Amino acid sequence: DSGQVLYGRSIYQPMPPASTTKIMTAILTLDYLDLDEEAIVSQRAAHTPPSGIGLKAWQKMRVEDLLKAVLVTSANDASVVLAERIAGSEELFTYLMNKKALIIGARSTSFKNASGLPARDHLSTCYDLAVMSRFALRNPVFAETVALTKTTIQHPDYPPGKTISNTNRLLLMYPGCKGIKTGTTNAAGKCLVGY
Repeated sequence: DSGQVLYGRSIYQPMPPASTTKIMTAILTLDYLDLDEEAIVSQRAAHTPPSGIGLKAWQKMRVEDLLKAVLVTSANDASVVLAERIAGSEELFTYLMNKKALIIGARSTSFKNASGLPARDHLSTCYDLAVMSRFALRNPVFAETVALTKTTIQHPDYPPGKTISNTNRLLLMYPGCKGIKTGTTNAAGKCLVGY
């Protein structure tokens, strides 16, 4: 309840956070957007490198479905769509990400994009990711979404809906696991914020 650290090792060492970055993308999405809003996919978002949900330029999707794609299947394209919907550009969105991180006490974090793709000086620490996660879990939509093992989203290319599975296999393997986010890049290695 207090946020006191019980045990840590190298928890203040800045490292690439990979897709655990999306915890902050989700925080800002829930701060700024209504789940029923629609967002339009830009050319830039459509060409964001994998992983993604195969979005094409000028398609529309509900924020709720984009958020699920971000948190459940770690969709980079959906992250950029949400960033652009909130701030007009991913660059401006990263300014909001860094400002919010500082406000909630994640003081050693420097975001350069909304997805966690490798970028120079895109860094966070174990401690900061824990701080951001504790903050995010106060929102019931975030908490419920990161606990989903799979879900179906409405996608323009899949009229019956597209089923997506959570990248966090601990949800199925570890009794009591309720989230939160995985991430993997060559620079970061395999990352996990667990709950």
